[in-house]
Amino acid sequence: MNTKFLWPLLGFSLALPVQAATDPLPNPFTLDDALNWSLTADPHFLRQQAIQQINRAEQDATSAEQGISLGFVGRLGQREFMDERQDYNLAALQFSAPLYDFGRTQSVLAALAIESEAHEQLLHYQTLQYRLTLMQRVFDVLLADLNYRVKNEAMAIAFVTLDKVEEDFALERVSELKLTESQREYQTAFLARQQAQLMMRQSRLRLGNALGLGATIVPRVEVPSEIQLPLTLDTLDVYQQRLEQQNPLLVALDKQYSAQQQRVDVARSGLKPTIRADAKVGQLSSYPRTREGRWEAGITFELPLYDSGLTRAKVDKAISKVTIAQAERDYQAQLLRDQLTQLYFELSLLGVEGQLLTAKQNFASVNFDVARAMYENELQADFGHSLVEISQSDYDELAFRFRKVLLWAQLNLLLGAEDLLNFDQMIKESAND
Repeated sequence: MNTKFLWPLLGFSLALPVQAATDPLPNPFTLDDALNWSLTADPHFLRQQAIQQINRAEQDATSAEQGISLGFVGRLGQREFMDERQDYNLAALQFSAPLYDFGRTQSVLAALAIESEAHEQLLHYQTLQYRLTLMQRVFDVLLADLNYRVKNEAMAIAFVTLDKVEEDFALERVSELKLTESQREYQTAFLARQQAQLMMRQSRLRLGNALGLGATIVPRVEVPSEIQLPLTLDTLDVYQQRLEQQNPLLVALDKQYSAQQQRVDVARSGLKPTIRADAKVGQLSSYPRTREGRWEAGITFELPLYDSGLTRAKVDKAISKVTIAQAERDYQAQLLRDQLTQLYFELSLLGVEGQLLTAKQNFASVNFDVARAMYENELQADFGHSLVEISQSDYDELAFRFRKVLLWAQLNLLLGAEDLLNFDQMIKESAND
């Protein structure tokens, strides 16, 4: 296929006002720029990151509760002692340290640690989702540019045709029906061209918005170089198995289920005893030499005997959350299996779609050569429409190329790959097959 009509797109620029951003955008903006864009531009990533930070803070707080605490305790008061009103003042340093809680703290920390692993998986999943979105936005800009060229050429051809028909109508060579038909075709082409022009602006605004730059219009986007893709697919069963084992969302939900199970143990520990050490040093009363003295220390054993069903209610609540976690995991697994199945069959059809594209390109090329030869020999030929068909075939080629990349990238996302565009493992498996 002759690509001389495609590559001028590399230098295509749009005469649109560009809002200044805090950090200047690379010009031209590339796919690599998009894939390496700061994740802090994604609100969903920031939210997930904040959730992870909350989890770490809870781990630190739980660990700190098991450490030594030191404080000052003071009191100004009075009391009755042996029918005598006495001062009852206190000024002392107070030490406290939990010694043993029969596994309650360890259960809490274990649940938080599992939840932290789940949050890490969700961070990875959101990272891949965001980069896939940026990739789609970059491709949308490039396709909008080329689509505008196709529609602009079609409008120009329709305009020239209309101009000739108007001359022929003035000379009474064609009917009014032919004139109105040409006017209709021109207005249709003109509308399509205007829509394509607006789509160029809209696609740039959507890219800028996805980059976290608000209403910034990305001026120039470069066509990426060819990306090596796998040539063959494995069986659907293999991908389904890898989905269950490696999909970041499912892995995260599995860990959240395990964490909720751990929370049941935490709830059951409500009636377990605790042992702690306490000490005070200072003026423990207004009569330190005859009453409390200047220090006290001891080990306290506390055993809850009855809590009016509070622990049972907490256990029931925790068990219900386990059921919710399992149901959420099963529901997401169903959705992801459907996505994988749809994606698999779309990938399976790429070969046939490629053959159809090649046939269309061959026809457009031959038709263009024939029309050009007839035009050069001053014979009647629809040279303009054949030129539009060449441009349309270039657009179809680029759209098909981008679609293949997106489909394989989505497969990588579902299978939990580290990089959307790293297909080394798939290519290696294809070679082994």
